[in-house]
Amino acid sequence: MKKKLLGMLLIGAFIISVGLTLGVAETDTDEPADSSDNDEEDEDHDDDGIDDEYEDENEREISIEYSDNEIQIESQLKNGDTKDEFQIKVEAGDDLGIKLEYESEITNETEVTEMELEFKVVFKSVIEFIDLDENGIYNSDNDTEIQEYKIDTFNPIEYKPITQADNSTLHYLNISTADYYFTAHLYVAGEFMDLDTTILTPTEVKIDIEISNFPYLNDSSQLAVYTKLETDYEIEEDDETEDEENGYVENESGITTSTNGFMADFTWAETALIDGTVMNVSTTPIETDDIDSDSDKMYIVYPRGTHIYHDPKIGMVGILTEAPTPSILDSIPGFPVWTLFAFSAAIIAMIGLKRNKNRV
Repeated sequence: MKKKLLGMLLIGAFIISVGLTLGVAETDTDEPADSSDNDEEDEDHDDDGIDDEYEDENEREISIEYSDNEIQIESQLKNGDTKDEFQIKVEAGDDLGIKLEYESEITNETEVTEMELEFKVVFKSVIEFIDLDENGIYNSDNDTEIQEYKIDTFNPIEYKPITQADNSTLHYLNISTADYYFTAHLYVAGEFMDLDTTILTPTEVKIDIEISNFPYLNDSSQLAVYTKLETDYEIEEDDETEDEENGYVENESGITTSTNGFMADFTWAETALIDGTVMNVSTTPIETDDIDSDSDKMYIVYPRGTHIYHDPKIGMVGILTEAPTPSILDSIPGFPVWTLFAFSAAIIAMIGLKRNKNRV
């Protein structure tokens, strides 16, 4: 009888506890507390949608050196014992090449393990063509090539550090051809950056492609950017990128290359801004390059337009620390520890009552 009474009391305590908790939650929803009272509990002081502790774990130190036709970006993990760094080397010469080099050094009690990975994306030329088979992509065997514009003559590279509201720095580099028909806008940061349509992570470089006032020779043509891909490892297509999986961007495709558990990717938005209108972008399947059989190639195909603006990226995959997973209990405002205790005690009491009943 005493055990039965105790069980009923504990169950009652749990019900009261839940009722009080939900009452607090409802009150908090109807009348939110002054945000100034919760500054210490705020986990996203820069309002970029990323937990501050998670940002600190993944923060990187950025150093940039550049000349008229070359850029070297070095990015190294700021915190932790692991040596984790990558470099982006950009060369504007016979074409526009962007090369990623990653190096990781893991030390344990007996040995030091070093890992390296290289991946280069080269923008070779812009092809003006007529899509005869109307399949939305460029195929040199079926479509009519009107002209090939070589990306090989450049203005001096421009660099500008942009200070954000939280005093962090967004590094911006501008690489344009001498006639300004083709421009690459590069963005890199040591921490997460909210750039309107995407969150730029510290493990990637954003490459905005801009094609402006292209000198078309045909009224029915469109453009494709001949893109060469260089790596010692296999290239695979990726329909859902890491940034998509993490909710940092929507509608993105890409390719990856990997070795020894480390992976690099080249990704791009599935749409572009064409004369102020958002339109779909097409890409050709990866195939062996015609000129260099040790490399691969693809074409990024755009609808016809006077001003084309598109958003590819290059970076490392899987080197961010694991994002924190909030507990379902944490999502209930005001859920106190004693509620959980009362629930556990009630369950234990109910099991005890059932066992006693079975003995009778």
